[in-house]
Amino acid sequence: MKDNFKFKTNIRVIFSDTDMAGVVNNINFFRYFEAARIEYFRAAGIAVMDVIKSGLEAVMVHQECDYRLPVYFDEILEVGVRTSEIRETSFATEYRLWRKENGDEVAAGKTVHVMIDIKNRKPCPVPEWVREHFLNFDKA
Repeated sequence: MKDNFKFKTNIRVIFSDTDMAGVVNNINFFRYFEAARIEYFRAAGIAVMDVIKSGLEAVMVHQECDYRLPVYFDEILEVGVRTSEIRETSFATEYRLWRKENGDEVAAGKTVHVMIDIKNRKPCPVPEWVREHFLNFDKA
């Protein structure tokens, strides 16, 4: 399944991500998704601040995570990210998290973002240049 993700980045679990049992609290997986998504955008040539400066914003409207195995302090996770769907005004991003040490899949997730005009807060088309960056990066 790792081969389905061209982009991967590593994240080390910090102590404050864990609960009293030493297990990563489930909400932190969404932080890992966000950190990896920003790196994925950067690697694909999409600077988030450039999108915002153009008067647009990608607002998250849905997020999900399937937890497969517990994760612990100081483990290194490899996070795969890809754009799984692009529609007129939205795009979906998929994530997989693997334990770097042995490749075990520990979680899988998805987020959906709607492109909005910052001034009127209404949905607008995903810019062609953003669409092209996603498509070209993921198929390369």
